[in-house]
Amino acid sequence: MHKEAFPSSKSERALTPLSVRLGMDTLIALAPTIRNVSVEGQSHLFEIPKETPVVIATSHSSGLDVPITVKGLGEYRDIAVTDQSTHHKLTGGLKDLDTFINIRIIGKENFIPIPFDWVDGHKEPSMFDPTSTELMSTAMNKGKDVLIAAHTPDDTSVIGEIRKTPPKAGVSAAFLALTQHSPILPVAINMIPTDNPTKFDAVVTVGEVFSLDASEDVSQIMELTRKRKAGEKLSSEETLQLTTQLKTLRRAGETVLDHVLVLEKDRTEETPSATEQQASKRKKLSAFLLKNLFVRS
Repeated sequence: MHKEAFPSSKSERALTPLSVRLGMDTLIALAPTIRNVSVEGQSHLFEIPKETPVVIATSHSSGLDVPITVKGLGEYRDIAVTDQSTHHKLTGGLKDLDTFINIRIIGKENFIPIPFDWVDGHKEPSMFDPTSTELMSTAMNKGKDVLIAAHTPDDTSVIGEIRKTPPKAGVSAAFLALTQHSPILPVAINMIPTDNPTKFDAVVTVGEVFSLDASEDVSQIMELTRKRKAGEKLSSEETLQLTTQLKTLRRAGETVLDHVLVLEKDRTEETPSATEQQASKRKKLSAFLLKNLFVRS
């Protein structure tokens, strides 16, 4: 069946709601480090069929990555934005007050919370809960794209500097893409130095749309997680199935992150991919166990 091409005219395509775009514009305008925002790789946007919602997997090297992505792509795509659940409730005192207020001004119906917790004064992602993706699925069923960070927030990163530690892959984008059978649009925010040492031009770098391997089975994660949360004991077979599928999901999350990392301008050839990093960790762990558990006399 022929799929209609994505329209190039703004009047012919669904845009992100104006209130969301204006709200994100305001956040960026208040940021003292950003001078301009531009988009690189727009041609990839027009490769997506008009009726096909996508998962937009973006970098999260600063708190500005998501607003900048919406500013850059909001005139091309109708985007539902995921954000930290702590932005919706003042569980951390007044630390998220500005975001809390901004969400209510824009309209909290335009944001989908991802579970985060305050731990010792810092925000950390909660253990993955597949039920948190249900609102995302609902948004995609209505034709919206869903924007999700491909990795946990990089608190050690400084705008404009090379990342000192590799980011940890998230799994929500991969789970949503696999369960919705939807393609993924990778995006990275690159900060380009200007003649003013305190200012950067933000470039929304859009990669080629790709799909995860459809044979990767994560179909039972939702049901088995619900069962466990309800206090029901999983059988040994169900426990093995859940463990296996969660491992599959983590690998898929690493694949998503790899597609985002290659778009970052500051990534050097020496920087291993997320998949390579995990393989290295597993190799080191095996060596440690072999040396300390099985070779002792």
